Amino acid sequence: MMSLQSSTIKLVLVFLLISAGVSAQVPAFPGAEGAGKYTIGGRGGKVLYVTSLEDSNEPGTLRWAVAQKGTRTILFQVSGQIRLKSPLRINNGDLTIAGQSAPGDGICISDYETIVSADNVIIRFLRFRLGDETERAVDALSGYRNENIIIDHCSMSWAIDELSSFYDNKNFTMQWCFITESLKNSVHGKGKHGYGGIWGGHNASFHHNLFAHNDSRNPRFCGSRYSNQSDQERVDFRNNVIYNWGSNNIYAAEGGSYNVINNYYKYGPASNNRSKKRLINPDADNGENKQPAGTYGRFFLTGNYLDGSPEITADNSLGIEMGSTFTKFAPDVTLKDIIAREEFSFLPVTTDKAEEAYEKVLEYGGCALVRDVHDLRYVDNVKNRSYSFEGSAGSTHGLIDSHTDVGGWPEYKTYNSYTDSDNDGIPDGWLEKNYPGKKSNELHSSGYTYLEIYLNSLVNHLMGGNSKVFPFCTQSENEKAEVEFKEDRTGEKIDVFINNLFFTSFIYPETLKKPCLYPILTPSGKFITRGYPLDPRPYERVDHPHHVGLWFNFGNVNGLDFWNNSSAIAPERKKEYGSIRLDSIIELNSQKGKLTTLSSWVDYQEEKLLSEKTTYIFSGVGNEYRFIERTSQLTAEQEVTFRSDKEGFFGLRVDRAFETPEDKPVKRLDVSTKLAEEPFIYNEGVNGVYRNREGLTGEAEVWGKRTPWVALRAQKEGEIITLVILDHEQNPNYPGWPHARGYGLFSMNNLGGDGMDKSADPIEIRLESGESISFRHKLVIGGDLSDEEINNLMYRFNKQ
Repeated sequence: MMSLQSSTIKLVLVFLLISAGVSAQVPAFPGAEGAGKYTIGGRGGKVLYVTSLEDSNEPGTLRWAVAQKGTRTILFQVSGQIRLKSPLRINNGDLTIAGQSAPGDGICISDYETIVSADNVIIRFLRFRLGDETERAVDALSGYRNENIIIDHCSMSWAIDELSSFYDNKNFTMQWCFITESLKNSVHGKGKHGYGGIWGGHNASFHHNLFAHNDSRNPRFCGSRYSNQSDQERVDFRNNVIYNWGSNNIYAAEGGSYNVINNYYKYGPASNNRSKKRLINPDADNGENKQPAGTYGRFFLTGNYLDGSPEITADNSLGIEMGSTFTKFAPDVTLKDIIAREEFSFLPVTTDKAEEAYEKVLEYGGCALVRDVHDLRYVDNVKNRSYSFEGSAGSTHGLIDSHTDVGGWPEYKTYNSYTDSDNDGIPDGWLEKNYPGKKSNELHSSGYTYLEIYLNSLVNHLMGGNSKVFPFCTQSENEKAEVEFKEDRTGEKIDVFINNLFFTSFIYPETLKKPCLYPILTPSGKFITRGYPLDPRPYERVDHPHHVGLWFNFGNVNGLDFWNNSSAIAPERKKEYGSIRLDSIIELNSQKGKLTTLSSWVDYQEEKLLSEKTTYIFSGVGNEYRFIERTSQLTAEQEVTFRSDKEGFFGLRVDRAFETPEDKPVKRLDVSTKLAEEPFIYNEGVNGVYRNREGLTGEAEVWGKRTPWVALRAQKEGEIITLVILDHEQNPNYPGWPHARGYGLFSMNNLGGDGMDKSADPIEIRLESGESISFRHKLVIGGDLSDEEINNLMYRFNKQ
């Protein structure tokens, strides 16, 4: 008979085993896949902030945070370049480094190598761009003989040995990374190098990565040379993109089992003719390390696309070129011996066709939350089969010899800083808004802590390239909205209908001093724009008569104020203001939902400062969502200077429901739309709340804080409506400053500068006659949109 004590112990053990099993099945983050999928990292541990870009052992530095012991998550309160003064070795595991937390352009680690020498490590959204100033023949990022590691959305460049080598690790994943532009004729003791990486492991996955502009080792499979455990060497290599290799792409693999599945090979200007015709160049071991000579690997190849070689694409076995080492060390081994007929089993990875993986890696890969000029260049090079630079020591066709050949490190700016008063890793107000009453390190039912949920929310739109995550963003699974224009020249307007429902009008009476879109309605027929002064509605504020509908102008152009001009300006002050006059409508295309106009920016004497060409794209999905995209090119007709000012650029004056409840009387209309005799408070139906991508909420927190998007949510007549302004990443001074006021002004200003944030640099953009500058923004009108949905919209807008 079992004793009570024995029974209790067994029950406890069963519970612990079950609990451990449940915990083990939570992925490192949504979108983590492959052999390292279930890495835990710093989940549930302490939060350490990097507040300084210095490299020292002082608190607040990356080196200090990495050296700490215990379960921990490293976050960043600064963006910029961390110039290492010695190798950075991660010796203490149970660690997550969340690069996506950096406010602004992100983090770049340079000068010395970073080495993972611990178990249970998650590294995300960092750049490792080594450079040759310290003359060290090392990798930018590497790690060997560890367990449970996942590297996600990182960018590695300009190393002298390999860019990034990971082998002899157990349960390892590298995914969605860029491995680009190694240095060929640099300071390596062996002479020419220029290599991508040595990859392998005992259960290792490498998927959705980009190799570009590396002479060789794209990658070199390590094999079991150093472990002498060929039965344990198991590598899954799928959905990767390899571009512009020089002498070789994939080779070696002396021992082990390899899946090479659905990868995309695109030769480039540096690719030699022989290497253009192969997928892999395997070798037999020469016996110089820890295993017998003649040891070789076996390969399952399928679905690989070799650009320029349809026959090898159709039959991947034709793309295997056995190395000369087989003749010397394994003369009896044939091609038939090294080809596996069945796929080797691994934890699953979402597998795309090679052509689809090519598109997704270029769109979502690398340190993609804010791509720097180099990652943008790599993507452009791959798409156009081009290169931008050559080496300073003889390398050509996109292969380089020094980081200086490509201009070196750009500036990585800090902006969108947030306050975390309790140092729990989450901006103040985010938990209260999304998960009231919860704590950062509490576990959600998903198995993630609330800190992880917050960190994951910043980048969910980049994970896996899945266009079906937020299906309303695409029209593949929804009814496409039909656009119709109805022009009324007498009324000086063009009405816009979507699915036979009135949406807005493009109006251009001279009294407005600018063309604008007014009014704007939801698909259910609710106004999102204020009526005053054109068509006043009860209880509206009586202020800012120049705030009409949706418009575009600025408050300081050659000292003239184009923003505040209206018919209410006194005659003696008109010389201080500018106007925008519509010149012509040059395109109305209902099929594309496209309206293109030409206008002139003029002073009070009608002297022309700027020509404006604007294209509107009106669209929607079914009768749920509406979109207005505006692209404006401004061309100087004389020397023109824009200077910092809070009044600009893409502005909307919203309906009362979207205002913030007030605590002081204001001038407003009464129920009959007549001006009330006395100012008064009227908050009925007023419930607007601003928020931005960084999780800040409310006018006081959002106004003037740079962000790529700002949202305004309200409930009107029982319907939840969210308005979002998206700033395009190619706009000047991206991301802009939101001019978001509780009284109903909702604007994104790319030239705010010190006019909105006293700590910001002043802005001055000077155009000579004939020079142009362009701006692109998008207004989204939807229901109760989540941050993840808006992030997805933002990312797609930037990639259009």
